Amino acid sequence: MLIAPAFESLDQQLHVIQKQCVLVCRRQSSRGEIIHELRVNCRKGLAALDFYGSLFPKIDFERLRSRLAKVLRKSSRGRDLDTMIDALKSTSPIVPPPLLLKLKKDRRKEFRSFRQWVRKLSLARERRKLKANNLESPFNLSQLDHQESLSRQAKQRIKAIVEELRGDSTVDEWTPKKLHRFRIRIKRLRYSLEIASTADQPFEISIVSTLLAQIQQALGEINDAVVRIRYLRKYLGKLNDQESQLYLNVQIAEDENLLADRLAKWGQFWTTDVQNKLYGDLMTRTF
Repeated sequence: MLIAPAFESLDQQLHVIQKQCVLVCRRQSSRGEIIHELRVNCRKGLAALDFYGSLFPKIDFERLRSRLAKVLRKSSRGRDLDTMIDALKSTSPIVPPPLLLKLKKDRRKEFRSFRQWVRKLSLARERRKLKANNLESPFNLSQLDHQESLSRQAKQRIKAIVEELRGDSTVDEWTPKKLHRFRIRIKRLRYSLEIASTADQPFEISIVSTLLAQIQQALGEINDAVVRIRYLRKYLGKLNDQESQLYLNVQIAEDENLLADRLAKWGQFWTTDVQNKLYGDLMTRTF
């Protein structure tokens, strides 16, 4: 049984996350891709925990999972504001100064708050425990079949995620909330496939990844519109100047039309043929 690669894979992911936390603390600007990269790697870390969680005591598994999930929660609003500012600048050249100043001020506030919090975050304890148990004996090895390879575990994990996706996709009507949940599962599937490709045997995912990338892009565009509308409505109640009020009302109406258009296009894209292509290919794969 290939226990060592499991610990090495997760330890490497934690090392990357800790390194990016240090980079965030050193930055003075709230702009840049470093927070986005940190969030991506936290999601990959959570996907790795889903694969290898049975190797750890429950208390250690839940502690690490909680810490990674908290990074995502703490950085969420600042990332949303960053994305929204870029979107408004690209689609609307003239953003009213009071609104733009307020957005940037709130973004800086969120970044400072996140930077102060992440400065205290250390994953050293978790990494030490990983290495100690890798050298000595795996956690809860009795929970695993000694003859079962990591590749078989990976296949079972992929199958479980696919079943969740199939359950989510059997809906009468897609709502933004349902699509957001589906988008999170798609992300988890993509990261899980990356992990599976390093377990025991190579896993060819190029065809599946191409389709997943198309799905994730479509769902991401819908989510961006939903988030932007929510924030714009919030700022509509905060800013009283006439220019900002007019701009926000116009922008909200445009984004609502954009959201309706993207929801319609999703319905046209997510056909039975596309679903069968995705699920059929995944369910018949071997590692």
